[in-house]
Amino acid sequence: MLKELELKTYRGSGGMQPAVLVYLKTAFGQPGGRGLSGSSSGVCEETVPETDPDLSCPTHSGKAKKTRKFAAVKRTINPKDQRLQKKEEKKQKKLKEREAILKEHVQHNPAQFFSYNTNLVPPYQVLVDTNFINGAIQTKQDVLQGLITCLVAKCDVCVTDCVIAELEKLGHRYRLALHLAKDPRIKRLKCLHAGTYADDCIVQRVTEHKCYLVATNDKDLKRRIRKIPGVPIVYLKGRTFAVERLPEAITALPAAKSAIPKL
Repeated sequence: MLKELELKTYRGSGGMQPAVLVYLKTAFGQPGGRGLSGSSSGVCEETVPETDPDLSCPTHSGKAKKTRKFAAVKRTINPKDQRLQKKEEKKQKKLKEREAILKEHVQHNPAQFFSYNTNLVPPYQVLVDTNFINGAIQTKQDVLQGLITCLVAKCDVCVTDCVIAELEKLGHRYRLALHLAKDPRIKRLKCLHAGTYADDCIVQRVTEHKCYLVATNDKDLKRRIRKIPGVPIVYLKGRTFAVERLPEAITALPAAKSAIPKL
């Protein structure tokens, strides 16, 4: 004999849900007295959940389905896009323009590399730069007397306006070098170019007039002047001044045919 005992309602996550019939079924008069659940007490509780018509799973049982989240992917431009093609066309155009520019190389007389410059006669005109003046002061060398001793002749020390401007910009630390550059015994050459970069000025003067010696310890300036034929370089070697040897005539080849060894 089954007896309906109670009608209950429950509240789910979405608010009030449809009623669920809860039946307590009791078996009377049966030997052993076991309920539907198979327990020894003879009482069984059976819950019949009613499903939501909008969902395929019960509203109150099981795990809720979660939408899997994927990492956000950056949008890429198609390689055939017109914007990329225009950039590539501009690059190719610039490369063609660079190739079209003719590079002019100044050709010097090769004979000057193997002979002394005949314009270099006493008194020698020596162009000094900022590095050389400062190096002479640090080693406590007299620039005027040291150059005369090195060249074994009279020499006129020259300094350009841009060299003095560089020393003035360097400030209080180079005040002694500036004082020496303004010495009345040093000839001052006027500059007509714009700016105060002394290296370009010295290279331009030496290229146009081959009557100067250049006194410098700057490696970059030395490298640039070595490309100009017939221009000696005076540099500070320890506590003395030295001149880079000018290339002379080729002496490696035999002077006479008799000196050629027979094979």
